[in-house]
Amino acid sequence: MKRKILGLLMAGIMVISAVPSTVYAANTEDEYWSFYVDKSVMKTPAREKENSSSVYVNLQKAPGGYVQAAAEGYVFIDGEYAWYNMTWNRIAVLPSVGKWRIRQTIYENGGRQAKLMIWKYAEKGIASGVWSPDCAGTYPYLN
Repeated sequence: MKRKILGLLMAGIMVISAVPSTVYAANTEDEYWSFYVDKSVMKTPAREKENSSSVYVNLQKAPGGYVQAAAEGYVFIDGEYAWYNMTWNRIAVLPSVGKWRIRQTIYENGGRQAKLMIWKYAEKGIASGVWSPDCAGTYPYLN
């Protein structure tokens, strides 16, 4: 009887150990954005931020080739929830079309929602691309 119970216990341990115990959620689905950029800051709709990875941006079109960007998070600071720029160094310059990462501290500061902010660097015009609040790739950092 002891042998049977021990056998069942060992089988249960083997089944449990075969299942991965760590799951890293990430919101990496690309969402399209397009704005006419000038000195006004344009913002994407809020999206769920699920981990501490960088914000991902794939810039596909920009006037003069450049735009400025930042990541905004909905966090609790000074006794209230509000949207704050959580970007390292407050700003990231996207120097050309391509895939980029923006370092920020939204998740680390308790934020679970993010927005991408875009505005002109030098020239006014249409800027567009895709973004996600979490990043799964190893693209170059902007900041």
